[in-house]
Amino acid sequence: MPLSSFNLLANNTFAFTKTVTDWADLAQGDNQVTFNLSGLDVAAWNQAYAAVLTIASAGSTTVDLKSFTNLAGESVALTKALGIVVKVEGTSGVLKITPGASNGLVWFAGATDGHVLRAGESFCQAGDPAGSGITVDATHKTMTFANTGATSIDVTVVIVGSTL
Repeated sequence: MPLSSFNLLANNTFAFTKTVTDWADLAQGDNQVTFNLSGLDVAAWNQAYAAVLTIASAGSTTVDLKSFTNLAGESVALTKALGIVVKVEGTSGVLKITPGASNGLVWFAGATDGHVLRAGESFCQAGDPAGSGITVDATHKTMTFANTGATSIDVTVVIVGSTL
C-alpha cells in the first residue's frame, strides 16, 4: 500500500516596531516565510517511516531506511528520502540524531556531529519535491536517535521518501 497523502506546512510571520518619541512608530513587516509540501506527488514520494520511539536514558535506537515496516505492516526499502519531522515529547530529556555507526546516512548532520533536540523541541527538514532527495542505498541508510539525557524519552519521527 503506497502512501496516499502527505502534507507538510511551515509558516513563520514576524514584524518589527520601534517607538520614536514625538513621531509615528517605525514599523517593518508583516514578513512571512512559508514552506509547503502540500499536495506532494505521492506517485513519486510513495512511502513513509513513522514511529514513536521510546528511548531509555543513555540508550539509542538505529533506524534502517532500507529495511523497516511501515504503518500498513509492509516491508519497505527506501531509495531516497525527501523530508523528516522529529518531535521530542515530554518535559525532560535530550535527543541527538546522527548518521548510524554502520552505513550511516549523512543527511542534515555531518558524518560525526549530530543534531540535538531537547524535550518539547521539534525539527523539520524537507527538500525540493521536484528534486532527487537524498540517496538511500546499502552504504547510506541508517540514522541513530540517541538519548543523552537522564530520563527516558518518547520521540515521534516521520520520514517521507520513495522506493522508486
